[in-house]
Amino acid sequence: METYFHGKNIINMTNDTNLLISLANMEVNQEGIIKSLEGGANFHARLQALNIRIGKHIKKVSKAPFGGPVVVDVDNSRVAIGHGMSKKIMVEVMEKKIAHED
Repeated sequence: METYFHGKNIINMTNDTNLLISLANMEVNQEGIIKSLEGGANFHARLQALNIRIGKHIKKVSKAPFGGPVVVDVDNSRVAIGHGMSKKIMVEVMEKKIAHED
């Protein structure tokens, strides 16, 4: 994995060129797979209760301005997560490939 700095954000590149970024830094409607949860036991327990765990497919549905909550879709359920928690959820973002016609 390679690490790049983009402004204040750290962006990691996985071997297959997908981005590994925090949920907070994802764009609305962007999708990916949860790769790591960077918090303690209480953080993990809270996310487990929301059915958010490593390996789950997640889609960022909306975000509130000024560091407000982030709404995500996990297993066809919408869940609101605080901004601080969303910074600790690392997601491998799926890059959409565009087919060119010749």
